[in-house]
Amino acid sequence: MDFEPVVPLDETFDAVLGLEWISLAADKVEATLPLRPHYFTAPGWLQTGIPAAVAETIASTGTARVVIPRGEIAMGQWNQTTVVAAAVGETLSATATVISAGGDQWLWTVQMVDAEGTVVASSQVSIAVRKAPEP
Repeated sequence: MDFEPVVPLDETFDAVLGLEWISLAADKVEATLPLRPHYFTAPGWLQTGIPAAVAETIASTGTARVVIPRGEIAMGQWNQTTVVAAAVGETLSATATVISAGGDQWLWTVQMVDAEGTVVASSQVSIAVRKAPEP
């Protein structure tokens, strides 16, 4: 990371999810998530909240990486996530790509694929960028 997080990464929601960071660039973020049994509904579908949380987390972190060093903060503004297929295997891979970056809002698209390469979920996430509050 190009900044010191306020909360250590191993104590964040990302850690609770089990999110593992693969790459973190200004325009693209990649992470993986182990598919734990409690992430699924009774019929066996991935709970929509899991990929929604992953999408917002990686888009927010990608934005924060750029804006925090400039004295700004990044926070989720809206998140549209759709689960389109059942997840197969033990890991979900997520890739977030910037569509638009600048001003007071960044827009990301996020695709999540399972171990077989099937798209499991797709998201668009808007991240608000605001001036950091005074300490």
